[in-house]
Amino acid sequence: MKRVILTLATCLTIGFGFAQVFTTEISAHFSKESEKDMYNIHFPSAYGFTTLHHLDNVMMDNTKAMVFTKYDQAMKAGETMTFNLPKLGLRASNLQEVIEIDGQLVVLSTVMDKKSAKHNLNAQIYSNENMSVSENKVIASFLIEKYSKSGFYNITISPNNTKFAIVANMPFIKKTQEKVMIWVYDMQLNLLWEQSQTLDYESDRSYD
Repeated sequence: MKRVILTLATCLTIGFGFAQVFTTEISAHFSKESEKDMYNIHFPSAYGFTTLHHLDNVMMDNTKAMVFTKYDQAMKAGETMTFNLPKLGLRASNLQEVIEIDGQLVVLSTVMDKKSAKHNLNAQIYSNENMSVSENKVIASFLIEKYSKSGFYNITISPNNTKFAIVANMPFIKKTQEKVMIWVYDMQLNLLWEQSQTLDYESDRSYD
């Protein structure tokens, strides 16, 4: 038994000695031009990854540009493509959520327009294989009267990444009960079910 313990102690000592010898390698990096400059990494693998680059909540010429760029394992940039988030009237959408699933990104964005009297949630699907983006699909919408009382959207993704839920708090109306609308979609943007609900507390401008 003593011989076994001594042998084990010797092996651990040698193991720890080797384990403490390591090297680090620093790769290239992204340089942000401003705090509004956003980079998100998608589809990481041993062969590289894809970035989604955009300016956060910045309105320039009423457009919101999304830039996809493929990188190899040495962080060398390759193919790139740019597309704009959809508009409602003259207003460009704001990026709300990006869902990564099976080589695709479900890009969800919101936009409201007083003239159109609508607050919409848009969906587009980006394919990483051929770097293409589908036509826009409005997957949720409700009416508004003014921007200060425009309601808001929340998005929740199922644990198995097969579907997502949209919960919309309706615009604030004084002395009424809070109302919500709910939509559930699969990742191919097929509507599974929807419903509206009046809750048992008073309407407010926002809730946590």
